[in-house]
Amino acid sequence: MTTGPFISICGAPLAITWDVFAPTTTITFPTHSTRIGLGAQTFNGGAGDKNGTSPVNRVEYAIQRQSDGLYWQGGTTWGSAPSPMRSATLAGAPPNQTWSFSSPAFDGADNGVSYVFYSRSCDSAGNTGVND
Repeated sequence: MTTGPFISICGAPLAITWDVFAPTTTITFPTHSTRIGLGAQTFNGGAGDKNGTSPVNRVEYAIQRQSDGLYWQGGTTWGSAPSPMRSATLAGAPPNQTWSFSSPAFDGADNGVSYVFYSRSCDSAGNTGVND
């Protein structure tokens, strides 16, 4: 009799690994209270999984404009909900994965307006990290 974390499918043992840890994201740019210039900016950071068994397969983000509470939907469109969150470009191999995306093109009308940036990562086991 075989013991351990095995599941038998059609008589052949299948080894599995449980992953209950949510992945994390870090934000490299912009940092807290950063003032950014005109035009689109490249937001970026890192992503990882605590035990490394399930690589990050997606980083999602949202940008909320504080003056009216609206969320960036892409292009020049802003809406009342961040759902679904947008996906950043993911690069690199675990455990040193990075992400990036181009922000909205900020212009003179954005002078002095504050924004909140949210990011979260998802791994191949289906775990989703909390918003950073």
